[in-house]
Amino acid sequence: MEKCSFHNSHLKKKTVYGHQIVLALLSCDGLVLPYCIEIYDKNNMSKIAIASNIIKSLPSPVNKGYVLCDSWYSCKEIFGASTESGYTYIGAIKTNRVIYPNGHERLGAKLNRYARSLNKEVFGLVTVKDKQYYIYNYVGKLNDMKKVSIVLSYPKDSFRKEGCLKAFISLDTSVSILDILNHYIDRWVIGVPRKGYLIHPVKDRSKKKVRTL
Repeated sequence: MEKCSFHNSHLKKKTVYGHQIVLALLSCDGLVLPYCIEIYDKNNMSKIAIASNIIKSLPSPVNKGYVLCDSWYSCKEIFGASTESGYTYIGAIKTNRVIYPNGHERLGAKLNRYARSLNKEVFGLVTVKDKQYYIYNYVGKLNDMKKVSIVLSYPKDSFRKEGCLKAFISLDTSVSILDILNHYIDRWVIGVPRKGYLIHPVKDRSKKKVRTL
């Protein structure tokens, strides 16, 4: 079949043969619409380039808008496309990304290593939809970005357990920690959030959101 190829399946944890698509949903005032569906053809254009073009094609938000993406798309090109289109960016970010907190200004530190170096006392314990999380907020430099807000999060019963650290980023440092998490989870109107990270989204009818998967 045309444009079929081998792709890595995170669900099946192996390489599968078929189509892979880049999908953008537009959400505003409680209405969710499929804005754009593009077949990924690795011989033609990267997924980052496809997503960037989709974001640049968006109408400017009337009030305030967010581009919501998973960690695959949290990169300089998507950050720039979002800003250029009048949106701020909120998304997951891989825990091997390098930040530059106090004491690491020259060489930086990976998020996962930095999280392990922090005392438990600096994490705040919050309750969201009957679940508790240890949360720490870093505001500062990321490679290619002068100032961002990054939330490090562990489920209460899995603090510092291998593979349990999740990180989320906002280009708008004025957005609160809980709003970052709530907005990100709101991205999953087409799927089910990962177990242990079901956070009820805040309803805000004045904001337009775009999800890119």
